[in-house]
Amino acid sequence: MKKLILTIASMMLSLGAMSQQVSFLVGTYTQKDSKGVYKVTLEQETGHLFVDGVIIKAQNPSYVAYSKNRKYLGVLNESEEGTVSLYKINDGQFHLVNRQHTKGSYPCHISFDGNNNVYVANYGSGNVSVFKIEDKKLSEIKQTIKYDKTGPNTGRQEASHAHFSNFVKHSKTLYTVDLGGDEVHAYHMAKDGLQEKFSFQITPGGGPRHLVDNGGHIYVLEELTSKVAVYKKEGNNPQLVQEISMLPEGFTDANTGAAIKMSKDKKFLYATNRGDNSIVIFKVLQDGQLEVIGHESVRGDSPRDFSFSPKQNYIIVANQESDNITLFKRNKETGLLEFVGEAEISMPVNIVF
Repeated sequence: MKKLILTIASMMLSLGAMSQQVSFLVGTYTQKDSKGVYKVTLEQETGHLFVDGVIIKAQNPSYVAYSKNRKYLGVLNESEEGTVSLYKINDGQFHLVNRQHTKGSYPCHISFDGNNNVYVANYGSGNVSVFKIEDKKLSEIKQTIKYDKTGPNTGRQEASHAHFSNFVKHSKTLYTVDLGGDEVHAYHMAKDGLQEKFSFQITPGGGPRHLVDNGGHIYVLEELTSKVAVYKKEGNNPQLVQEISMLPEGFTDANTGAAIKMSKDKKFLYATNRGDNSIVIFKVLQDGQLEVIGHESVRGDSPRDFSFSPKQNYIIVANQESDNITLFKRNKETGLLEFVGEAEISMPVNIVF
């Protein structure tokens, strides 16, 4: 009986330890040493990171996304002739279902909605491709939306560049951005495909890259000016109420903004600087505007993306040029970050839980 009790106790301890572990995926560029998509385990009690290895071998699988039911994984192959691959998930294993051409170049962002529609932004060709999971595989393209604009930054805005195609569940809206044309677009899915709800022009030369919709406001990260523009949602006519710098005072070197995310409680907004190599931490004020409360070094070079852990007590950053991912403990009350540790992965781009 005593032996049985000890065995049960040991099992409970083991299960407890397992419950403290959570895994995430890292999309990468494969120009150097990376072989594809990596799986990493975070031990939440200690803050240790364990690189489990490559779980999908692919060329430049820069961005990945789970379907809403988490039965599938979409993987972009960012190349001149862009493709998107669909993987079925069984017992933690990823099995290739099929692959489709995006009919665009250098796809850089992917998302799913709750009805198995798949949205891909093609940076190089400036178009958005729409697919659907049908008969347990990825369909051919259902719809393509092409942008054709330019902006004042001749180096980056010589043509349209779709950089974001993210479905926001609470707004039932697909948001896309055209970095080259300084435009944000919002769509809803109708029976005959995407229909535009509204669009708006941002400050010329801003170069919209990613955004956050918290219900009352839209927060647009301007890659080229390293600012966050805050728009108050007023029906189908969002109004600019604030533009605020992502950079620390006195910083004058070259910088581009990258990723932007908001905490679930909508109290804090975070964004990454490539140049200053920092995460800027904003407090979200009662009127929806932002106040800078800190900058945290990412302990790496060119923070391309970051993600919250499921409990939002950690933030993990992908530092593309320094070949490392870095882990920060997040104080949910103050929003501030504390460096915990890092792991080596070649050219990490995207972090997905």
